[in-house]
Amino acid sequence: MNGRRRNPQDWLATTAMAELLGCSIDHLYRLRDIGELKKGTHWYCLNEKAARLTYRWHKKRVEQALGIS
Repeated sequence: MNGRRRNPQDWLATTAMAELLGCSIDHLYRLRDIGELKKGTHWYCLNEKAARLTYRWHKKRVEQALGIS
């Protein structure tokens, strides 16, 4: 994670991040898939070996990447 420690208060669940941005979960995943949002900077996976992945999104960094804040 680029040598940074994760403060749990800075990271939101996928549903909360999508609601904050006013977009769908699918749109958030699309931004991740096309590389607009970078792993370790904007998002990380809690359980990479699970059948159903769970992501966390960095509120401030995602907003900055999308020009919101």
